[in-house]
Amino acid sequence: MPESLIRMGASWLVGEHLRLEPALGITPWWLSRADPHMRVLMDEEGPFEKWAYQTMQPRAASWTRSSPA
Repeated sequence: MPESLIRMGASWLVGEHLRLEPALGITPWWLSRADPHMRVLMDEEGPFEKWAYQTMQPRAASWTRSSPA
């Protein structure tokens, strides 16, 4: 199984558990799961390196402003 799916699946399971925990809430999930995993996933050498940094190009505007005639 790809690293990205394992990280995202594990994070989601812990997040579901913590969001229902009245004493803690979702804050520990952000600090201990989401932030560290997102840093790894979005790193230039991480699991998404080929998609995030090699193939993504700035998108051209889908609209253009026409100049007054």
